[in-house]
Amino acid sequence: MPDIASRFNRDTIVLDGAMGSLLLAQGIEADEHPMFVNILEPELVETIHKRYLLAGAQAITTNSFSGSRVLLAQHGLADRADELNRASVRIAKSCKPEHVIADVGPSGLFLSPYGDASFSEVFAVFAEQIGSLASEQPDAILIETMIDIAEARIGVMAAKSVCDLPVFVSVSFDETGHMPLSGTDPATAAVILEAAGADVVGINCSLGPAMVLPLIEEMAGATSLPLLVQPNAGLPKTSKSGIVSYDATPDEMAEAAWAFRQLGVQFIGSCCGSTPSHTAAIYTAVGATDTVRPRLSQMPGMLAASPQKLVRVTVDGPCTVIGERINPTNMPKLLAGLSQGDLSEALSLAIDQSAAGADLLDINTNSSSIDAKDIMAGLANELAFTVKTPLVLDCLDTEALEAALQVYPGRAVINSVNAGETSLLRILPLAQRYGAAVIGMLTDGRRLPESVEERLELAERIIHEAKNYGLGPNDLLFDVLALALVASPNAREDAIQTILELRKRRLLSVLAISNISYKLNDKSTLNADFAREAVEAGVSALILNPNDETVMAAYLSANEQRQADKLHPLGPSVSV
Repeated sequence: MPDIASRFNRDTIVLDGAMGSLLLAQGIEADEHPMFVNILEPELVETIHKRYLLAGAQAITTNSFSGSRVLLAQHGLADRADELNRASVRIAKSCKPEHVIADVGPSGLFLSPYGDASFSEVFAVFAEQIGSLASEQPDAILIETMIDIAEARIGVMAAKSVCDLPVFVSVSFDETGHMPLSGTDPATAAVILEAAGADVVGINCSLGPAMVLPLIEEMAGATSLPLLVQPNAGLPKTSKSGIVSYDATPDEMAEAAWAFRQLGVQFIGSCCGSTPSHTAAIYTAVGATDTVRPRLSQMPGMLAASPQKLVRVTVDGPCTVIGERINPTNMPKLLAGLSQGDLSEALSLAIDQSAAGADLLDINTNSSSIDAKDIMAGLANELAFTVKTPLVLDCLDTEALEAALQVYPGRAVINSVNAGETSLLRILPLAQRYGAAVIGMLTDGRRLPESVEERLELAERIIHEAKNYGLGPNDLLFDVLALALVASPNAREDAIQTILELRKRRLLSVLAISNISYKLNDKSTLNADFAREAVEAGVSALILNPNDETVMAAYLSANEQRQADKLHPLGPSVSV
């Protein structure tokens, strides 16, 4: 069999369709676990696989959708999880398709706020099943029918931890175009799953082909990964006697398959209610054709995401606002609350800053009186469902930072790494493991740079090391480190010149403006003037207090003018 990864974004690959309904049609009992036939009557599964192959399917998905230990335990089969999963791959491979894709459905556990399962519990369930499937050497792993982006993200990370097979992940949407539990839209889902390590992303189940089409188009615009789609054969309809049926015809599925292919979808199949007749129609429409992918290149910029909001930080676009107020320094009420494990003040500050215009929220727990590990993870988890604004996780405690990265069901930004070896080795592996973006401070951790040139050299060092962890320039936001005016009279000029030089190199910059006014009077006016100057220079993001009306007015005015003037690149796209 050819390596499936070598075919990515090249030729269309037709997938098979529904398995469970065909097993029921062959006489298995409705209350019998569908995977038990992998051992009791493997010829039933083999017959279905062969019917799909004869219809034109080039890739077969294994009969292992409900193969987690949790779901098997409901039928008294937990101790046979490894046996049943491995058998599913062996049966599929015996039919000799072009490709065998090992199928993994939801874990059966629910994460906060829908249940009490932990990251490690869900991770372990996925890792166990995927490890069993991978041991029989399928061509890829497919994690599908995900309705919670947090669970989907964990599934991808678990798969990457136990095998080196390509990982496909397919999510499901309701009629509003959002994942039912997490409320995630298609573009945001694609970004979060790509950051987690997915090799192919897509949509399956829930909706019929006509309703899936605009959703996969949104997804196509957010990622250059190969795309997969397996819609239901229409929306389910239940008769008075309780029989569920689907009314999308093979011809309708074929018409949709051609439309999917025109959007650049490579893996095209069907889901609930479908039959080999639907697969045959799909193959007739798109089988043996090349993939047409008109939008392989993403827009430039750094992407951050909460479960319900996607934020792009760019070099030439609007300046992004990062709210700074969830920081115990000089915030006695916040410090007192966090020290006692009370998150209410932090949540209130998050809501206020989001309402005032913050695009991202910096979450800082750096205080000796705060139990950073519990508080950081608790804040990341609570804020994911309190505000839509994506998070910047700012913590010196590596264990606390990792705990927050585990539970945050989006793409966070880590604040921060510096160019010192200790910091790079501490933070970059976490960014790689959890799919986070990173703020890079232009210092080596020992002293502050004395010149713009030295800052650029430190940016080069960070870029070079980040590449070793799979992070490119669009995953890095460089903090130009404005010093206090009382300590450095040239602080403003140095910061602005660094922003200009980073822009010339097409690198992203961020500036914490309040540093400039340290120990000075009339802070709001000074900060507002600095914010205006930085926005005019082309800073990518500002860390500021969005509830300071003077500062926000200056920012908004400068940002509006910047967009009206259509900020242009200062030079060619080059690396440092």
